[in-house]
Amino acid sequence: VDTPVSYVCDLSNGQKRLTRYWDYAITAVQATDPSQDIFANARTAPLANHVSSCAFSYTPGTASVYGMVNLTLSFTRGGETITLMREITVENDL
Repeated sequence: VDTPVSYVCDLSNGQKRLTRYWDYAITAVQATDPSQDIFANARTAPLANHVSSCAFSYTPGTASVYGMVNLTLSFTRGGETITLMREITVENDL
């Protein structure tokens, strides 16, 4: 990895935004809060507004079973909500 990239949901203080962060230092622990110092000088790009909930999860694979990434995003506007879900297979590199 040369530089990390983070996709961060900020649901605090009425932000309700999904933002891409890049061009910041690699750390031992993945930053998830946009107010963390690691993101202070990062480059950013807003990806979505009206985000009402989001979840990103990774289930590691084994020698015989692929890993899995799950993404779930919900958007609310005008009293209506839509939820998008994507499941991505991660091939083992064993």
